[in-house]
Amino acid sequence: MSVVWLLMLFVALGITSGDFLTPALFVISKTLHMSQNVAGVTLLAFGNGSPDIFSSLAGIRQGSYELVIGGLIGGGIFVTTVVAGSVFLTQPFKLAARPFLRDCLFYTSAGVWAFYLFYTGSLSIAHAIGFICLYGAYILLVVVSGILYQKYICTNEKSEEKEKKEEKSPEKGRLQPILA
Repeated sequence: MSVVWLLMLFVALGITSGDFLTPALFVISKTLHMSQNVAGVTLLAFGNGSPDIFSSLAGIRQGSYELVIGGLIGGGIFVTTVVAGSVFLTQPFKLAARPFLRDCLFYTSAGVWAFYLFYTGSLSIAHAIGFICLYGAYILLVVVSGILYQKYICTNEKSEEKEKKEEKSPEKGRLQPILA
C-alpha cells in the first residue's frame, strides 16, 4: 500500500511541476532575458537543489554524515540515469554536442574531486569553497559561451541565410518575365 501511495505522490509532484514550476521558470527566464541554457543551470538547478540543501543541513545537524553524502551522490546518479533516461524515452530529441560535453566535464570533475576528498578523508572549508567556485566557474562558462554563440555563430548563420536569399532572388534592375 505504501508503494502505491509513493507512486501517487510522484505523479502529483510531476503534475505540479509541469503545470506550475515549468511555466513559472519560463516566465522568469524571459523576464530576465536569460537563454534556456543559462536558466537551466541557474534557476532550475537552484529549484531542484534547494530541498537537497535543507535536507543535508538537517542531516548534518543530526550527525548523519554518511546518509547526507549517500543521499547527494545517490540523487545525482538517479537524476543522470533514471530521469534523463525517462526523458529520452518519452521524447527523443537531439542534444547540442558542445553544451552537453561541457556539462558532462564539469559534472565528472566535481564527482572525481568529491571522491578524492572522501577517499583521502581530508575535507576543509577551503574544499567547500572550492566546490562553490567550481559551480561559479561553470555558470560563468555557460553565460560566456552563450554570449559568444549569439555574437558569432548566430550572426554567421544569419549572414549565410541572407546570402542564400540574395542568390535565389532576381537581380535588381533586370526585367524578369512575368510568365516563365
